[in-house]
Amino acid sequence: MSALHRSELAHQRRRFAVTLTLFTALFVALEARFFYLQILHGEDFRERARISAISSERIPPRRGLIRDRNGELLATNAASFGVELTPHYVSRPEQRDVVLESLQVLLPLSDARRAELNEKIEEALANRKAWEPILVARHLVSDTSPEHGGPLKPIDKPLATLYCPVDNVAYLPIDAKASNCPTDRGDGVTTREPLVWDDESRRFATCERSGRRFTTGLTCPGGQVELIPNLKNLRDAKTGEVYSNQVAAIRARLHEMPGVQIRTDFRRYYPNHYEAAHLLGYMNRVTADERERWRGMYALNDVIGRTGVEQALEHPLRGEAGRALHVRDAKGHRSESQVIEELAGGQAFERAVAGQDVWLTIDIKLQEEVRKAFRYYKSGAAIVITPDTGEVLALYSKPGFDSNIWSGRLTKEEWDNTTSNPYTPLINKAVTPYAPGSVYKIVTSAAALTDGIATPETTIDCPGHYDFGGRRFHCHNRSGHGPVNLTAALKLSCDVYYYRIGEMLGMDRLAEFGRRFGFGQPTGLPTRERTGRVPTRTWHAEHTSLGWQPGFTLSTSIGQGSLTASPAQVARSFAALLNGGDLVRLRIVDRLVDEEGRVTMNERREVSGTLDVSHEHMDLIRVGLDEVVNDPDGTGFDLQVTDFSMSGKTGTAEAAQVRAGASESLARWLTEDHAWFTAYAPSHDPQVIIVVFVEHGGSGSKHAGPIAKRITLAAEKLGYLAGADGPEAPGDDDDPYGLEETR
Repeated sequence: MSALHRSELAHQRRRFAVTLTLFTALFVALEARFFYLQILHGEDFRERARISAISSERIPPRRGLIRDRNGELLATNAASFGVELTPHYVSRPEQRDVVLESLQVLLPLSDARRAELNEKIEEALANRKAWEPILVARHLVSDTSPEHGGPLKPIDKPLATLYCPVDNVAYLPIDAKASNCPTDRGDGVTTREPLVWDDESRRFATCERSGRRFTTGLTCPGGQVELIPNLKNLRDAKTGEVYSNQVAAIRARLHEMPGVQIRTDFRRYYPNHYEAAHLLGYMNRVTADERERWRGMYALNDVIGRTGVEQALEHPLRGEAGRALHVRDAKGHRSESQVIEELAGGQAFERAVAGQDVWLTIDIKLQEEVRKAFRYYKSGAAIVITPDTGEVLALYSKPGFDSNIWSGRLTKEEWDNTTSNPYTPLINKAVTPYAPGSVYKIVTSAAALTDGIATPETTIDCPGHYDFGGRRFHCHNRSGHGPVNLTAALKLSCDVYYYRIGEMLGMDRLAEFGRRFGFGQPTGLPTRERTGRVPTRTWHAEHTSLGWQPGFTLSTSIGQGSLTASPAQVARSFAALLNGGDLVRLRIVDRLVDEEGRVTMNERREVSGTLDVSHEHMDLIRVGLDEVVNDPDGTGFDLQVTDFSMSGKTGTAEAAQVRAGASESLARWLTEDHAWFTAYAPSHDPQVIIVVFVEHGGSGSKHAGPIAKRITLAAEKLGYLAGADGPEAPGDDDDPYGLEETR
């Protein structure tokens, strides 16, 4: 063997050895990696392989509670459940049909709603929104009441109902021989109310008082579609309503319904229903425009405050949402995973920050007394405030609405009934301007005294009318009051006295004093309010068809004409008169408290202006107001109380209207004047001011006055009159004018 051959052979051996070494090293590395993956971390990677998707769930924050000044709950949260369906998991039509059919039986769903959901799923799949959940249903029943959040109790004999998906009606089974309506307890006992059968076939019947429907068959009207059985086995002890546990039924079938998940949320609940509806307001779903405007703050199905405190304090009440990442399997159902933190980079969970609790200045017990005082009147408002601080103790408007219904469960029928009500339940009349009538005479009095047009000794003769500009302006007492000074003019509510001093003051000077007393301006309340109108010569020239007319001044001087003011503004004006001249901002919020119990904001007394009226002149006006109630000739003498002194001012404002299509009773109501009464007590050291407005109520002394008296007595009973010992508030059955109670 040549040396060259031996050298080449040695070289080949070295190459083989190197190659063998490399392959051996690679094999050892692969074995080591295999050992690492399969033995040491095999379970982790097998878990990752099972993961179909990672979803981010938004954790809604707990909305802040609303309490009255004593801690009574006015708005709270009840657990609310909904069903969502992610389109990705039902992309095949046969899958989708199975899932929707199951949901139709469990919820149940109408045929129309099922078709709508099918259309939404197809649209989402076509528009690359397959991973965005679609809301199937809201406000599902679990084991708590959907009305108030209290526990539902199981019933011994579950009530079987039959649901028709065609007409979206639930029927109760009944014997064809039945003639009377059964009770809602399902115990076989009947009432005296007769059943109304649809026809001679006796297949369907109705109890007209309750609206409950009954059937003797197993198919919907028309006989083509089968009724869906639904067993109700829970009862609400407060309301007597029976329910089925929809959440439990769906959870038991989740494994059969890919893409379906139960959403947990909060629903707003107002324990007092109608009592403080205008004050608290209501909530409903956020719109697409609002989500765009406040991007990132609201999710698709979030709710937002629409009126009242819920709207005014939306930001502190709302809180901040959290986030949780979840692993979902191939069917879209949530599963536990030990690697979610690693996959999420340590950010798998962010805690939601609860909204702040709002404590109001309102006393719900006094609010209840105000509601009772209005029970025989169709429409009006009342506000109770403290004169020194401007705290609102009660604010009520009638008719009202149920904030619970308007916060998510509003039906078309309820909407139609409310919006077509001629007495306008949605308008908060406590902050809506109307002609104030004679309660405005304190402004004219202050202006006349300040400008020296009137003194305590100045008298004006009242023959029952005042001739001016070719017109005759009448006093409410057509026989006349004779010579009267300022205090007598207030006591008797003499219009002629104010016609004369109004003429001497002039329209613009009257307007200036009106603004000093806060008219035509916001009161400071955080809720929406209309500021009303304090007319001037320029305003009349621009807005009145005849232009400026000198007689307009006379109308304004007695609170009539184009002048308008809200009950809240009237209360604020009297507060300025009684507290020494400070125009205080009205407030209904006392403080905000975070979830740790820390006070984050305290409302304080705030003065926005002063009357610039001397204390001597303010005291003189108060003498006249005291005589209104406590002098035998006063227009409010019948309202006198025996154990403490009350003062005030009556007001009756012309407000006749004609409304096309009005019923006879409505047309008659519209012809009546507005009735006002402003009261304060005790007279020597006022602690509360009560303003009552009865829309088209007639005489202020006869109708608004008794309401104000009852509220004053209730305020004394609740301890707001600083040591004044007064009589009991009138009983619930007191109806001095034989009026019919209205809600």
